[in-house]
Amino acid sequence: MSVFDCHVNRSPVTGKIEKIVYQPENLVSADLDKASADNERNSLVIATAGTHIAVVQIAGLVARRIVCFVRNGDP
Repeated sequence: MSVFDCHVNRSPVTGKIEKIVYQPENLVSADLDKASADNERNSLVIATAGTHIAVVQIAGLVARRIVCFVRNGDP
């Protein structure tokens, strides 16, 4: 996959979006350890089958933008 392609993440489970937390931060190379703490990220909590699943998207130096198409309460 080229760095010029769109990277798409699909939901790992079927459920309802309960919470979205977007945190704009720095942009460092994704191969560095501090990238998971410092880079822009988007966190989702999905309610499904009596449990809650947390999903985190982390941007990198090349893939720098996170576009989230779901909103709180969406199935």
